Amino acid sequence: MMEVGNISCILQKSLEYYNNHKEEDYVVSPSLPILYFGDLNAYLKSDFKVITAGLNPSDLEFKQNKTDNPNFFRFPEFNHSIESLHLALNNYFNVKPYEKWFGKKYISKSGFLPVLNGLDTCYYINSKKNTALHTDFCSPLATNPTWSGLNKNQQDLLSLKGFEMWKELVLEIKPDLILISIKKDYLNQLPIRFIRTIESKFSRSKRIEYQLNHYKLRFGDFSTNLVWGSAQNTPLQPFKDKYQLGIKIKKYLSCTN
Repeated sequence: MMEVGNISCILQKSLEYYNNHKEEDYVVSPSLPILYFGDLNAYLKSDFKVITAGLNPSDLEFKQNKTDNPNFFRFPEFNHSIESLHLALNNYFNVKPYEKWFGKKYISKSGFLPVLNGLDTCYYINSKKNTALHTDFCSPLATNPTWSGLNKNQQDLLSLKGFEMWKELVLEIKPDLILISIKKDYLNQLPIRFIRTIESKFSRSKRIEYQLNHYKLRFGDFSTNLVWGSAQNTPLQPFKDKYQLGIKIKKYLSCTN
């Protein structure tokens, strides 16, 4: 089991990282570094540990409406201390999660949530056997514009330390599966090895083959499964029945591990 001090150390690094970059005009301020979303304790007790991963948090984590000034309405416990940061991140799905991205408990048909449910896991505790977390591997800082709208120098500045913190987090919480749905080019930033295509779907109108691929990710002696799926506006959008997709992933991994 992970020691509390280890996660506190990474959270301290993330808070220092935010303070070092909060004056950059593309970093949302005021905000806080989002190392992960979800109940870490419930995740660690899960039999099958799953994390989802994106690039960096949305600025809408700190706005109810696009025109609002940034605020902490999703993170009411946060008072700039490490303890309050830990509490705010752990309670995220108990307060007011960004449902357009993370879905609603029990009824979501889009994004990662129905896939997670097919894997018998969920961001929301006590709804499935296992509890999942969401993370971002480029940076824990919310930006405006979004990550793809930043120039290369801005991306490099944030990801230099951002990726290292994500790596530290992964090595601490040791997921059995990392689920990712982003532009495929971003996978080049990860230490992964392609295994096989689990599912594919060809769009005749767009002349595009959408894929769901299995990779192995390795950090030193630690190795885990990574499943990447094509994305559009939301994670895994090209695939219709995402709950069944989760069931298929679970069955596939049980046969390959």
